[in-house]
Amino acid sequence: MKAMRASFDAFFEHEISERYQAPEIPSSRIELQKYERKMSDVKALLAHNPHEAETRAKIEAIARPVLASKTLYSCPEMTFTSDAPGGSFWTRFKDPYSDNYRFLRKTIFDKVMTVDKGLILASPYLLNNRKSEHLMHVLLDKNIDMNLYTNSLSSTDATYVAAQLYTHVYDWQAKGMKVYLHAGEWLDEMTTISPSIQSARWGMHAKTQVYKRTGAGQNEIMVGTHNIDNRSNHYNAEMALFCRGNDLLVTEIEQSILSRANNGYQIVGKNQAVDSEGKSVNVYGAGDPDTTKMKFMWLPSWLFNFLL
Repeated sequence: MKAMRASFDAFFEHEISERYQAPEIPSSRIELQKYERKMSDVKALLAHNPHEAETRAKIEAIARPVLASKTLYSCPEMTFTSDAPGGSFWTRFKDPYSDNYRFLRKTIFDKVMTVDKGLILASPYLLNNRKSEHLMHVLLDKNIDMNLYTNSLSSTDATYVAAQLYTHVYDWQAKGMKVYLHAGEWLDEMTTISPSIQSARWGMHAKTQVYKRTGAGQNEIMVGTHNIDNRSNHYNAEMALFCRGNDLLVTEIEQSILSRANNGYQIVGKNQAVDSEGKSVNVYGAGDPDTTKMKFMWLPSWLFNFLL
């Protein structure tokens, strides 16, 4: 709690945080009319209405039993790591991996380097830079069991990210990484408040990692905001919780990730993928116009990879 409070205070007191200031009431009639319309819109947005109450009741009816059924776990060894305010586009070029700002990236790399059995990565994006790519090569060269669960073209609106994923992911698979892609479909695990939600285009947005090590109580999990991309490594301020020493919790997190991964499909070769039953499926999970758009995005995404 002390570390969390210190991180919150550091950002709250930093110059990047803006202080709330009530808007001044305009003196001119035209500006006053605009002001009153905006205030009216805000009040309407915040006001409770019957539809909102009905939706809240539906969510409560679905979510409350789910929460009640969840197992509570203790964490023998917990670590909280947060980046520090002050890192930016410009500091990245002055000091690419500055320990003055990028604490979480360093913590994750240190944790990964201690893995000797397996590593499970769940990330919406896979956009390696020089350092993270080298780290993955080191683990694969050591025959560490690596599993990656990320979005396919069909489950993300970040087409530029998919363009880079499909450029490199086959090489990772050939080197020994097990790569699972989200299929973009709703998983029949619980009730939704509306049947129309089930037909929406679904994506995965979890940022979770499992570190598997030899020895009792050495396995560990990470749950946080960190993506495997340059923005998390260099520009965004990220945070994460690490828990080591509770193998039951580690097992539940691992099974949750792999269960969702197996509901998607696995890459098994160049432009080849199979579903959980071993049947061949479209490796992109989508056709035109998505695939054509992705191909047009390849060059821009390659040129601006350092920003993604």
